[in-house]
Amino acid sequence: MSLTSRLAGCFLLLLALALLSSAGNASSPGTGTGLSVEATGAASCAAEQTPAAAATGSGAPMPFLATEYAAMCEPELGRVPKIACDGGVLIPITVDGVEVFEDPGNYACDNPDGLRGGCSPGSRLGHVEGRDAGGNPLPQVSWVYFCRSVGPENLEQRGWGSVQLIGYNRQSGATCFFEAADGRHSLPEDHPANSDIRDQRPWVSFDGHRMVGQLPGPDDPDFNDAFMPPPPADMNRDGEPDVVQCVQCHQSGPFIHDPFMDSARDPDDPSRPVMPEITGRDVPYYVVGGSNWDMRTIHIEGNRCLGCHSAPMEISQIFEAAELEVNSFMPPHAPGSMADDYQELVDCWLAGPENTPGCDWVVPSAQGREGGVVGDDYPHKSDYFNQPGGKGDDEGKDDAR
Repeated sequence: MSLTSRLAGCFLLLLALALLSSAGNASSPGTGTGLSVEATGAASCAAEQTPAAAATGSGAPMPFLATEYAAMCEPELGRVPKIACDGGVLIPITVDGVEVFEDPGNYACDNPDGLRGGCSPGSRLGHVEGRDAGGNPLPQVSWVYFCRSVGPENLEQRGWGSVQLIGYNRQSGATCFFEAADGRHSLPEDHPANSDIRDQRPWVSFDGHRMVGQLPGPDDPDFNDAFMPPPPADMNRDGEPDVVQCVQCHQSGPFIHDPFMDSARDPDDPSRPVMPEITGRDVPYYVVGGSNWDMRTIHIEGNRCLGCHSAPMEISQIFEAAELEVNSFMPPHAPGSMADDYQELVDCWLAGPENTPGCDWVVPSAQGREGGVVGDDYPHKSDYFNQPGGKGDDEGKDDAR
């Protein structure tokens, strides 16, 4: 599969970007939980990886409609929140440290986005603590929404720009991904989730350079028009639709951090980003409705990059293709100081764990079941990502840029 296709898949996924996070006893900005957060990549988080059987979560398959998915997610994540872009924190676009309010062009700002190097002003990022149906707080649950801007003209004329939503339970690892309406472009014509509405212009717009708008909640009649579960798409180009596996990019956990996303700071504590920093080596992670998703990442015992997160090699290769060097921002406390460890992971990724002594495929713990090393008999191998030897990483690279 070409890198161009991988990028397309990630645009269908939720939330953009960075080398990790996954979750044990981590806090979320603005929730007042008082739990501590460690910097991603800190070697002090290291914990030994113990072999175990696959633990990918169980349950019903991914439904077609957002309301059905919201009901499936509720036992673990509470009610899907009703969100408004107006309440999100603006992701500032700066050039040489000075904030700008017009698009300077790809790669022309200080912190371009990690997918394509975009610098469009107006994107917003928000974090909401979970609540149950009675309105009671669920401090172990975080919902993060991303109002992604590619500029007012593109939204008005083409419908480009979207709002996506991720929920995560730090205790159980349960995760739900809600895709924007533009995911329908990949659907077969007769698919049950299809609709005449294929973007979110009915609900979002711009106020100057800022993206604004109120999105419907799960009790609203147009919730299924505004959102959808991870949609089918022909990811492996065999003529048959597959469900887009959000974990292709969200490998280390639900939330992906990079300098672009982390430019949005918590208003109550600017030392922290809006998006929760969830760290820990063996934290729980599974996708509700994705019991057959490929949850594998590569693991090398003693590799310092894996002290606080697993190895999200798919997204790291996309970052590199978008001219965002992983060593330029990882680890956060000392960028580039683990370059040798990162190269060790890249070498394993390119050769394949099967051909690299000391490198294994591992899966995270899930629903109380231990994670650990899995072998060639792992039943949920994807046929379009996690390919041995990083298959397809170089193909289409120029187009992806």
